[in-house]
Amino acid sequence: VTGTVTDSASGRALGQVQIQIAGTRVGTLTDENGRFSVANVPAGPATVEARRLGYLPVTRRITVTAGGTAEVSLAMRTAALTLQAVVTTGVVDPTSGTRVPFT
Repeated sequence: VTGTVTDSASGRALGQVQIQIAGTRVGTLTDENGRFSVANVPAGPATVEARRLGYLPVTRRITVTAGGTAEVSLAMRTAALTLQAVVTTGVVDPTSGTRVPFT
C-alpha cells in the first residue's frame, strides 16, 4: 500500500503521520513529503488509518490484490487541541492518619 497524506485546508504534505493497517501490526510513518509505503499487507479488503497530533484521525477502506499494490490519498483536517484541568495537591510535612486535610 502506497500513498500520500496532506492537510485538507492548505494541501501541503504532512510528515510524521502514523499509518496503520487496521487489525494488523503493519504500519509506518510518512516522510517529509507526506509519502508512505506499507509492505506485507495481506490481500483482500483492508482499512488504512492515519493519525497525527493536532489532526482528526482518518480511515479509508481499500482492496489489496494478491501480488499487487493499492494507492490511497488521505487528507487530514486540523483539530483544536484542548487541555483538561489538572489539580495537584501536596503536603510539606508528614501527616498522621488522624489529621488528613483532604476529604
